[in-house]
Amino acid sequence: MMPIITLLLILLGFGMVPSMAQQHRVWVDTDLSSGRPVGDMDDALALLMLLRDTSVHIEGISVVHGVRHARRVTAKLLRWYAPARDTPIHRGADTQRELGQRTEAVNAMIRALEKGPMTVLALGPATNVATVLTLRPDLVPQMQKVGFCGGRWANMVFAPDGGKVRFSDYNFEHDSVAARLLLQSGVPLLLAGYDCSDGFFLHRALYRPLKGSSHARDRWMYRNLSRWEWVWQHVFGVKDGFIPFDCSTVGALLHPDEFCIRADRAATVTEGPNDARSIVKTDRKMFLTVGAQGGIHRVDHCYHTHGIFRERLLNALLRDLSTDP
Repeated sequence: MMPIITLLLILLGFGMVPSMAQQHRVWVDTDLSSGRPVGDMDDALALLMLLRDTSVHIEGISVVHGVRHARRVTAKLLRWYAPARDTPIHRGADTQRELGQRTEAVNAMIRALEKGPMTVLALGPATNVATVLTLRPDLVPQMQKVGFCGGRWANMVFAPDGGKVRFSDYNFEHDSVAARLLLQSGVPLLLAGYDCSDGFFLHRALYRPLKGSSHARDRWMYRNLSRWEWVWQHVFGVKDGFIPFDCSTVGALLHPDEFCIRADRAATVTEGPNDARSIVKTDRKMFLTVGAQGGIHRVDHCYHTHGIFRERLLNALLRDLSTDP
């Protein structure tokens, strides 16, 4: 006879994974660089969170800028964290010069949008997503929302831990034309970049349990997280750890109650004095700003991550260290 507790759990639905019809359809567009000597870990952690979120169905993954490495490491993470899934990975634009060109990623994203509405997470430069919107503007209504890891509140300087090093708006500056097209498309847009993550640090004491795991994936994570934290400490001069920017972009879109978000704010692309020259070297450059005078486009803007979201990220990262296959 079936135990009473088991029967109750079945009847009440506890512990059951939502059906695909109940899950949130998501497309992930990433420039994942984890695993390189100075590769950031933001995209890898963001993808890990998505793979362990049962409310999400990843319709597809496209890679952008540095696509060969991104595709290889994305495939490794899928084998480790979602071996039973058949999630396709599509090659997108390798540089901003491919903006407007049909690629495997663009065609796949178009097919997915033709099937039905979905959310798009733009965790890298917006080249792939902007190309889709340029070639098929009729699909704008199918994009329920686009979360872009980029943009800033007007006049904000990207300077973690007191301003020792100024950061560029990485994804925006690597293809500012694509970001402008994204802004002008009229698609519902959430900007969740530096402002959203400022003060949201991860440090070794939080992820140290990975080091002693028997699983290769956990030890790989520990090595690369430690390496990235070393870069932040010795190159950027930041002592508190590192900021996993893309994780906040994912979280702000899927778990907005764990963030502070300004809704329906004016945004624009403007030119101004260059405040960080790691990408654009000229004296002046373009900025994607929210809250500035003259903004004619409307966006939602994330400006703070609550501590509860750090717990969500750590729960995903440290789950079942010694029992997963």
